[in-house]
Amino acid sequence: MVDRVPEITLENLLLLIAYPGTASLDQRFDELLALPPPRTAEELLVREEENRVYGQQVQDLLTFNQLQKAHGDKAFVRIAVADAKFKDGRSLRDMGWRPVALQLEGGSRVTLKTPYIAEKTPDSSGK
Repeated sequence: MVDRVPEITLENLLLLIAYPGTASLDQRFDELLALPPPRTAEELLVREEENRVYGQQVQDLLTFNQLQKAHGDKAFVRIAVADAKFKDGRSLRDMGWRPVALQLEGGSRVTLKTPYIAEKTPDSSGK
C-alpha cells in the first residue's frame, strides 16, 4: 500500500521554513517593502544580506512546493520509478514510500516521503 503524500501549501511552508511567525508570504513581502530606506551604507549591506537570505528561502519554498506536487502526481511517480529501474540495470524492487531528507539549493533542509527502490537480494522476499 502506498502512503498518501500530504499536501503542503506555500503558506504552510513559509511558516515552517522562512518566517516562524504567523504571517503569510504576502504579508511578509509587504512588511519588507514597507521598511524605511537604509540610512547608512552598513544598514544597506545588512538589508542586502537579509534580502539574499529571504530570496533563498522563497526559492526553497517554491522548489519544495514543486517537489510535493510532483510526488502527489501518480503518473509522475510511476514514470520516475520505472525510469530509475530502467537506468539502474540491476534488479530492483519497490520498498514503499520512505521519508528522505533533502538540502535544497538555498540551504533549507526538508523531509518528504518518496518512493524507495532497492536491489533485490536473496533474502528480500519479505519473510
